[in-house]
Amino acid sequence: MKEHISYQEKELCKCFIRLVNEVGYSKINISLLTRETGINRTTFYLYFSDKSELAEYICYTFLDEYYQILARSLSLHDRGKMYSTIMEAFDNNRKNAETIRALWSIHEAGFAPYLIMQKGMCDTIIRSLSDDQGLDPLNIEFFAESFSASAMATTRMFIRNGCRDQEQIVNNICTACYEGMSAVLR
Repeated sequence: MKEHISYQEKELCKCFIRLVNEVGYSKINISLLTRETGINRTTFYLYFSDKSELAEYICYTFLDEYYQILARSLSLHDRGKMYSTIMEAFDNNRKNAETIRALWSIHEAGFAPYLIMQKGMCDTIIRSLSDDQGLDPLNIEFFAESFSASAMATTRMFIRNGCRDQEQIVNNICTACYEGMSAVLR
């Protein structure tokens, strides 16, 4: 992903997320985006070839940050540090709830952000845990698949319920993750 994002790109991203949540992905076109942002079509095409490329850009930008937090939480063998890292992930989910909601509503051929996020989470877990040579690869894969499916369901519940009860949810995840990693992986 790009290190520096221009003002126009930020505005297009914010407007796209708002419009997906208001009118739905299928009703968005370049004319609507450029009219709503006050950015002309030529400028839009400097950054993105179409709305699906904009959606993918938003998805992968969000996921890059999310996977970094996830990888840090898995490398911690201290429950207190794991808890604070998972809390950071949920703070990130709260901050990006509108983005997540918008992305998860998109179901285009070949582009399903919910599934992309779940697969990326699974891959991140496998990469993070594969560095530990004492772990059985089958157990790593089992833990990664189960954890990523469960984490996605929990995140969906968290977003759907207005990002309430964060501390309780994080505590439950931390317990399941910490104890699950210990039970399944060791």
